[in-house]
Amino acid sequence: VISSQSSDVNHVKSLVKKASKSDVSILVQGEQGTGKKELARSIHLASKRQKYPFMHYECGALPAEIIERELFGIATAEFEEVGAIEVADKGTLYLEDIAKLPLHLQSRLVKLLDDNQVPSLLSAHGPKNNFRLMVSNVTPLNLEVKNGNLREDLFYQISIVTINVPPLRTRLVDLSALVDFYLKRYNEKNEDHISSNPRVISVLSQYSFPGNLRELANLIEQLAALTTSKKIEVGDLPPNILPDSSWSLKQNKNEHFSLS
Repeated sequence: VISSQSSDVNHVKSLVKKASKSDVSILVQGEQGTGKKELARSIHLASKRQKYPFMHYECGALPAEIIERELFGIATAEFEEVGAIEVADKGTLYLEDIAKLPLHLQSRLVKLLDDNQVPSLLSAHGPKNNFRLMVSNVTPLNLEVKNGNLREDLFYQISIVTINVPPLRTRLVDLSALVDFYLKRYNEKNEDHISSNPRVISVLSQYSFPGNLRELANLIEQLAALTTSKKIEVGDLPPNILPDSSWSLKQNKNEHFSLS
């Protein structure tokens, strides 16, 4: 657990703690790279279902017919394939980018949640639906409903608890703790002892991090792997991270700058 000075992040942590005690459906919203899947997994691991599977499925990665087979499974007289829904039995089913799920499969998911069973061609009853549902989306789902990308009835079923994950640029107060966290993870993985100069945090705090936590994690791993010493310095940062106004080498020859 990373300590946070951000009120938004502490609010999210409070929601996660409360949600872990219940079994209601959860919607996690936030930009790409903000850690939505990790948040969903943390709820699962703190819940009564922690000993059972955490099944993650990306709703927009494949053609509709493949998604239907992989998610709901297939059963005929000759062939049977278990889908992600049945794999998640007694555990948690996490559907990423739920608004990318084709509308006819959204309808099937609505029926599944209503009937509390997985439809089966071999059985009129089907296996019991015993999983905790969590979903995520980058765009707020009320807008997806308005734009016709998400069924309204499904929206109400999956958003009993909504958690909005803040982007990194709004929680830069936590940057030092996050850098320490990712450095510790790198050091444990690689049996190393890399640290960072405090000035690195000062420079990073001027960057907007469009890729959010995923970008920061990859950056720290890159810096730790390529540094020539045991400490990451400002000079190790890639050019796109450095603020132009302070670090650009393109200066007017007639201008004189003090060393400070």
